Amino acid sequence: MEPLFPIPDETHVAEAVRRLVAAADPLQIVVFGSVARGEAGPDSDSDSDRDLLVVMPAGTDRRAAAVAALRALSDLGVPKDVVVTTPEHLSLRRDSCWHIVATAVREGRTVYTHPLDERLRPERLDSVR
Repeated sequence: MEPLFPIPDETHVAEAVRRLVAAADPLQIVVFGSVARGEAGPDSDSDSDRDLLVVMPAGTDRRAAAVAALRALSDLGVPKDVVVTTPEHLSLRRDSCWHIVATAVREGRTVYTHPLDERLRPERLDSVR
């Protein structure tokens, strides 16, 4: 199946957020990797993927949520990696020097915070990092 449309990074991120919110109702979405560092673009490696950390409520089946997220993003026309976590898993892994969640926390850019989740408001994210 041909992708519906190849789209630039910021437009892709906005569309990915829209789809993820509709499909999974996450607490937070963080873009990290080359897109967050500003290294993805017309002169970057065309195989560069879009890395998204999706924070779901406690008790969420992370594997099932990842499958649902990837299905929602399947026709965006760019490679993507989706890492699903929960606040509890995030707090356990955020200080690790080797875990992908820690990398996302260190270099990521929050692109969505659930409007009803006070713990993840942008002004409170500094305390998570």
